[in-house]
Amino acid sequence: MPARIGRTKRSEKGLLTPDNCVVALIDHQPQMIFGVANFDRQSIINNTVALAKATRVFEVPVVLTSVETKSFSGNLWPQILAVFPEQPASAPCAACCATRNSPAIAHRTSGSSSTVAS
Repeated sequence: MPARIGRTKRSEKGLLTPDNCVVALIDHQPQMIFGVANFDRQSIINNTVALAKATRVFEVPVVLTSVETKSFSGNLWPQILAVFPEQPASAPCAACCATRNSPAIAHRTSGSSSTVAS
């Protein structure tokens, strides 16, 4: 993704643009999906991969984050890693809200509350 430097671009109607939002994919790991019982797990994976691919098409910045990769939860889903082969996952965060303190998110959301998360 090309780096965008300068003033944040705003859409005419206040819609989200690649310059004023970020997608955070949090804890998309094998062990985390086992806690889901009320929705088809394969649909969750398919929908998340579709969102990830859409971020590539529209050049929306993405932050990948995971928790406990070495012991319990495992690495991010291979389907997600295939979409972002060059992007490493951020260091594990203690809580989802802590991810907002990531430099990538802080840069995109300073002065704005527009954060898109999966």
